[in-house]
Amino acid sequence: MPLALHSNPASAPVRRKTDHLVMSGQLEVGRIYKRDTPNESDSEWLWAINGVQRAAPGIMRVAGIAPSFEQAKAELQENWEKWLAWANLQEMGGAVPLQPELIPAASEEFGGTVQLQPEPTPAASELAQPELDIAGEARSSETASEPAGIGQSTGGGRRGSRRRKPR
Repeated sequence: MPLALHSNPASAPVRRKTDHLVMSGQLEVGRIYKRDTPNESDSEWLWAINGVQRAAPGIMRVAGIAPSFEQAKAELQENWEKWLAWANLQEMGGAVPLQPELIPAASEEFGGTVQLQPEPTPAASELAQPELDIAGEARSSETASEPAGIGQSTGGGRRGSRRRKPR
């Protein structure tokens, strides 16, 4: 899937035009946002690639600062393509420049409701199943989480595990 920009729903509403999540399909792979500076004429756009395994050192950059939104998009796209080549992957549907997605009105974006479905309750017979060891024999809950060492019995506790009495 070609990369797409989505307005960052976690940012304040007044910042949504300058704070974007970078998506590859449903996977968030980065972010581009405008950093506030004391001098408004010196805008800085930060970009980062995240959510994927890091490439070997020297292959690509995972973050940067650009003087414009367009340059931040270009730098992120360039480094994403380097990552894809390193990972031996390719975009499905061909390469398309990073484009903002159409943003729905706030009422459409957040106004819907979804019914939550309760998880099915397991049957009582499923709850009381003893854990089986490799031989298919039931193990006690005391030893189920730790296998016995070679030459040790499964009962009787561990060596040196006495609790000290408070003084």
